[in-house]
Amino acid sequence: MGDEQLIAQYQHLRTTAVNDANGYLNACRAMLRLADEPMMPELGAIDCSTMALAGELDPYCPPRASEMITDAIAGAELTVIPGAGHCMHWEASTITNDLILEFIERQR
Repeated sequence: MGDEQLIAQYQHLRTTAVNDANGYLNACRAMLRLADEPMMPELGAIDCSTMALAGELDPYCPPRASEMITDAIAGAELTVIPGAGHCMHWEASTITNDLILEFIERQR
């Protein structure tokens, strides 16, 4: 899939999401709630294998945010996908899928 087609799909996805008033309102509530109830203290309670993926170029949840999350979870691993943004599952689908599959297989 070409970049222009990918961008068009992403724009459609985001526009559709914003047009869903309930979905948009729910996302806003969740983000506002983080100010009063940050999730960082809760992350230390996770006691299972954890992998976080971050897109190197993600403007919404940059790698530093994912690093903070993995730092709060004992034994968590972080992989930053080069050249990918917020939609790494589209932008770098092969590497994203491969990383997830490798992680799952290591848990067996």
